[in-house]
Amino acid sequence: MLPLFYGWDMSKRFLSLEVLKGLGIIYLVGLHTWVWIYLDLSVYQLRYEQMQGIFPLFGYFGLHVLGFQIPMLAGVTFYLANVRKPGRWSVVYQRAVMILLLGYIVNFLCWGSYGVMDWDVLQFLGLCMMLTYPVLRWIPDGWNVLILVAVSVPGLTIASQFPWSQFADRYWYAIVIGSPGGEHFWALCPWLFIFTFGLFVGFVLHNNHAIFNKALVIMGVAFLGGSLVLGKFHPVVTTALWGTDMFKPSAWYVLGIVGMTTLMILLLRALFKRYASVRDRLKDSFIVILGRSILWVYLFNLVVGYHVTFWALQRFTPTFGQSVLIFLTLWIGTLAIGYIIAYGLHQARPVQYE
Repeated sequence: MLPLFYGWDMSKRFLSLEVLKGLGIIYLVGLHTWVWIYLDLSVYQLRYEQMQGIFPLFGYFGLHVLGFQIPMLAGVTFYLANVRKPGRWSVVYQRAVMILLLGYIVNFLCWGSYGVMDWDVLQFLGLCMMLTYPVLRWIPDGWNVLILVAVSVPGLTIASQFPWSQFADRYWYAIVIGSPGGEHFWALCPWLFIFTFGLFVGFVLHNNHAIFNKALVIMGVAFLGGSLVLGKFHPVVTTALWGTDMFKPSAWYVLGIVGMTTLMILLLRALFKRYASVRDRLKDSFIVILGRSILWVYLFNLVVGYHVTFWALQRFTPTFGQSVLIFLTLWIGTLAIGYIIAYGLHQARPVQYE
């Protein structure tokens, strides 16, 4: 992940992370295409009445975790890269700024000057890197990740709220608190916790200490269990599957994502440790190869997939049945082309898994 997000390479990687990233990009490509075809984002209304009952299915059954866990996985690999091969400050910040600027470039390529300043996931990741790196470098290992997690917890207390509304028209407000109108996404409150907890998970994976491993299991169960019991685990199940309802959710929604992601990482690690044959079959699989090149597949999906989707809608004015065919064609086609890109990068840069 890091060579794609940050430019670093590591001698070994955790296969569990690559599997989750691969599943995540498969889900995200489908979700993006689904939203572009069936939801008019200018008014948040469905284009087809037939979708009223089944539109929210992409968020049911915990599938939303596969997309929203990506920044947490980025936090894990950011920690691992810095602890295994620390870089110079200038290099780290150059790469962070590059990721942030890439987000604005993608905005322009997709939506033109109208949406160029939208705050989205790449900008969020670049800012998270810049904010957390000094603590990772200055504070002793272990304490640094605990401090960062603790600092991000207050953001959860206003996860679904918009305090200090007198500043709601300021750009910094959208970055820190969120956008009441839904034009911006991935505000630090609450999503910084996703990234910083990923740093903590990276610390536990790197040290592999029994006490920390047990603590991680307990926290994962507690977060996911609390989210389920309180009925906050599922995202919005109405036509407002995008916007503030999704990106300014309950704190327990965020904790549910963190808990399930943590348990998925640990369960996959245990599976691969117990069944080496499964690990060997997966390491060169379609899912893992996509996971290794998640950034490039993501960019292809946004820039090319967006324009192709809207060209198809305008060119054919499809019926509902035809729209389903277009959706499946675009989803499968995007993943196929993305795999070709990812496979080339995979062949050029072999890695080892642990």
